[in-house]
Amino acid sequence: ARAVGALAPYGPETVTFKTDIHCQAGPAVAARWNPRERSREFFMAAVPGKAAAPAGLEVGLAREEELEALAAISREAFGEEPEEAARYVRGTFEGADQLLFTGRLSGVPVGSTSVDIAGKTAYIYGVCIAAAHRGQGLGKSLLRGVLAALPAATDKQPALSVEADNAAALGLYTGAGFSLVTEHRYYSAPFAAVRDSLG
Repeated sequence: ARAVGALAPYGPETVTFKTDIHCQAGPAVAARWNPRERSREFFMAAVPGKAAAPAGLEVGLAREEELEALAAISREAFGEEPEEAARYVRGTFEGADQLLFTGRLSGVPVGSTSVDIAGKTAYIYGVCIAAAHRGQGLGKSLLRGVLAALPAATDKQPALSVEADNAAALGLYTGAGFSLVTEHRYYSAPFAAVRDSLG
């Protein structure tokens, strides 16, 4: 009810509920508003000691002089506007609880990934490889390099999320040393129905 009150001034059309498959109360609460299932997502954690450091790809924390190249790779991978990509890369690079890693071939940036260490895990996101270098196994090498480098920065367990129907990404993460922990399901319902039911 407090969340609905806080959201109301913004006029949202829908509300999305995130539930864990191990929490029986979550789907029961969401079902109250006859929601539609929007998506499913797997939460995965790195298996300690399973991933070996990559050969050929150098992986390390990003350097200031690489940010422009990393923004171009991010823009290419995620379809961002140039300013948005530059802001995202700069913000991650400078963030107190963020780590930005670069994958380099012969010293040239060819990929990056971000890690949020503010929560209970070292949460990996934004994995991307330059289009010209895709299909060569560099995504797996980048992730393995990040897993090898993370213990020097944090003792938190590396983890990530992946859409349940993204078979390519699921294969990438499994091959890089991650295993399934749980599944999250997202349900959407009309905001008005939720608001009205709460009085």
